[in-house]
Amino acid sequence: MTIKGRKDDDAVICTEDKTYTLRAVVLSNSFLVVTPPATDADAADLVIRDQVSQILELVPTVPKIAGRLNTLLRDSEYREGLEDESDGEDEDARPTKRRRVSYDEVLDCVQASNAELEQSLQSGRVLHMRGELRPLERGYLAQMLKLLLNAIVAQKMSPDAALIDELVLALQEHDVPREVTTQILPWFGTVEGNKWKVNVAIVAQEIGVSILQTYQHESVLQESFMAKWADAVGEAFAASLDLQLLEGNYVQSHIFARSDESQDGAHGMAKRLQLTYLPSASLPMDPGLRFNDLFLVKPKWRADELVPFLKDIAIDAKARDKLFLKWCRATTDADGAVWYTVRAKHI
Repeated sequence: MTIKGRKDDDAVICTEDKTYTLRAVVLSNSFLVVTPPATDADAADLVIRDQVSQILELVPTVPKIAGRLNTLLRDSEYREGLEDESDGEDEDARPTKRRRVSYDEVLDCVQASNAELEQSLQSGRVLHMRGELRPLERGYLAQMLKLLLNAIVAQKMSPDAALIDELVLALQEHDVPREVTTQILPWFGTVEGNKWKVNVAIVAQEIGVSILQTYQHESVLQESFMAKWADAVGEAFAASLDLQLLEGNYVQSHIFARSDESQDGAHGMAKRLQLTYLPSASLPMDPGLRFNDLFLVKPKWRADELVPFLKDIAIDAKARDKLFLKWCRATTDADGAVWYTVRAKHI
């Protein structure tokens, strides 16, 4: 076990796969530390050595990774055109020194266990490149995934047993090195020997998020987005698309927009759904600040809409319900749906 935390952090204890908050608990009853006497006294005798007035309690907590990890790796992104180890250039085309961050350096800085950090690096699409960590630019990653899907279809391979050597060669034709391809494949499926079983849902999710990213400052009609998403993954995999794959990355709202042409040839206005990109990873880790940001985006949320935005700050359903009680006011409509609005005292 390791105690982690900087001077301005609340200390946590990390095991190999879990993180716990250290919390001091004052004892209302008297607890004594006793030992047998040092001399040959009566066996029933005990010597009081000390009195305990408080204990340290371990409470399971969500690992604190995202904010500090993003700060450490901010200038280390691996993207098209800047894949090699050379340093970048600033806006005036002057060479800049890129800071290189190792795995051990990140492990020392973040308040998380080894297993939790590895999971975070994988979900954050971070490459291990020659002793340093480099987050893979999401748009570039989506291009690679589309190339992989195209290669599987073009070479008539089974998505359950695609040949890794053939996929590596297909990406090398687009200047993607083997070192990158072989790290990407386990993120999006199962590798057994020279075969890759594609997890189509996760691949589709990544491609969908990359399309959503372009709608951070403007919205897109849901049916238009779904058409672009289907086109990106290709006809062979379009049946696997489901908007639920992208939960926690978008906000859904209604607008009145011109509808498609009706049977009598007339056009009219209809209530239609639109999506706006809002990744939960971009929201504050502090619960109060997160709810404040969410209610600024929408003053009223359904329960199923809010839950995906709380997964990374609530360790389980019980912890999530406590957050709802503290920061939200719940109401039920005529159809039985639960809606949440902000508590007035927290505005």
